[in-house]
Amino acid sequence: MPIDSTAIRRSQIDRSFKGYPARAPMALGEIGEQGWRLFDELTPFPVAVIKKTALQSNRAWMKRFADEKGVFFAPHGKTTMAPQLFEMQLDDGAWAMTCATVEQLMVYRQFGVERIFFANQLVGAHHVRYVAEEIERDPNFAFWCLVDTEESVRHLTDHLRQLETEVRLNVLIEVGTYGGRCGIRTADQARATIAALDEARDVLCLTGIEAFEGAVPGDSDTEIDAAVQSLFDRVADIAHLADARRVFETDRVILTAGGTTHFDVAQDRLKQLVLSKPADVVVRAGCYITLDNRFFQAETQRAAERLGPGGATPDQLQPALEVWSYVQSRPEPGLSILSFGKRDVSHDMGLPVPKLRLQPGDTQPTAFPDQVGVIEALNDQHAFFRHSDNLELNVGDLVSVGISHPCTTFDKWRLLYVVDDDYQVCDAIRTYF
Repeated sequence: MPIDSTAIRRSQIDRSFKGYPARAPMALGEIGEQGWRLFDELTPFPVAVIKKTALQSNRAWMKRFADEKGVFFAPHGKTTMAPQLFEMQLDDGAWAMTCATVEQLMVYRQFGVERIFFANQLVGAHHVRYVAEEIERDPNFAFWCLVDTEESVRHLTDHLRQLETEVRLNVLIEVGTYGGRCGIRTADQARATIAALDEARDVLCLTGIEAFEGAVPGDSDTEIDAAVQSLFDRVADIAHLADARRVFETDRVILTAGGTTHFDVAQDRLKQLVLSKPADVVVRAGCYITLDNRFFQAETQRAAERLGPGGATPDQLQPALEVWSYVQSRPEPGLSILSFGKRDVSHDMGLPVPKLRLQPGDTQPTAFPDQVGVIEALNDQHAFFRHSDNLELNVGDLVSVGISHPCTTFDKWRLLYVVDDDYQVCDAIRTYF
């Protein structure tokens, strides 16, 4: 059963949603029928918008990439936590939706997601019990999670056996790298984990191998690229070790990696693995759907250079997410204070990038000149836009910024407007963080 966003579109939006105007509540699905244009200033600012054309282009790109490369994709929905976007991604052919916490998992299940890849270890009595009960309740629910050490296998096994459930959880071995996050580091750890899984066949079913290449340590692109390659060498070694022990219990082995920085490398290296059983390669990039204007845009350009010309290359992805605000003050030459801040945009992977401005009397925004200036700092509700002294900006002008890191921008908005190329509001998206 696919996601049905009808209930979301019927949900009432009121003034408690940042960006919603001072008017009576209305159903989310009615917002796109109001004829609002962003620049008519009918909504409060700051406001977050998703460009419809870029969104559709990015969706089509991922589908084309997966088809051309012969891989599956399971987008990391925690990027947006927007079931309306999940629905689009599943309509595009997503193999499953990925999440990382049980809180996210419960939202997915609330809105009918049936295939969920839990890209994390399942730890804790409540979490294990919830998953087991949900599997027992819904025979159509397909679920996978990770184990990364003998200890994590024992933890999961003990909880499942205490529940006296007939559920067998599908698990994948997570492979990690020194200085990184979770995941097996050594061959000895791998052997111990595989042995523990062999003894836990009553409650666990080993289905594949997983890695996350997006958080490998390194001080330069060269160091990070080398660490990514080393990680996939380790993935290959552990996959072959598990295969030799005959612990994979499914007809097809899942080989999967997540992240938007090196998914081109991931799919290529995983497809090279030859095991005694056929394998399905699954990539889990999440930020592709809106991209950004700094970190991931630069990383996807590097991926495009690695892939070379032709086909669906990541340089075809387009930034779709913008935040608009007012020029609030011009307190000194070369400095404009904008009316957004840390409460409205990401700031963990770089500060926003000035993109467009709209001055009173203009009908269309214009792009800022190249090298016009930078957002140099953020307070909670203020942005410091340092620019050339002769830039014509006035209090009340509207300014848009592109963001760096979609994940930590979406979580600051419960309501985002979808706009067409003329900035006409044609739909609205609700998030569930």
